[in-house]
Amino acid sequence: MKRNSRKKSPASSPTAAAKSELISEVEENSSTLIAPALKSLTRFLTVRDHSHYELRTKLARNYPPEVIEKVMIEADRRGWLAPETEIAERLALALARRHKSHMYIVGLFKIPWF
Repeated sequence: MKRNSRKKSPASSPTAAAKSELISEVEENSSTLIAPALKSLTRFLTVRDHSHYELRTKLARNYPPEVIEKVMIEADRRGWLAPETEIAERLALALARRHKSHMYIVGLFKIPWF
């Protein structure tokens, strides 16, 4: 069995034009992904409020970090994201209504108990 005996050319460093072309290509791809990412974010938020961490984790399954950052900024600008303290308060009240103990709630939030 014969092996392909092509010689590999030495790797050359990309030129400035190639770098700028690559950067513009990445920006173009990220701008085309913003609309679907925003749609995904609104779908998540229609079900319930999510923390910033939860939203970033869910979006990270399908989108690159640059897109996620832009979408999070846009959602915050539009006022779609609830403050973290408000989300934590609502969760604690919901758990208390379900008769979860104080220790359970504190452990869930990893709050030091005094």
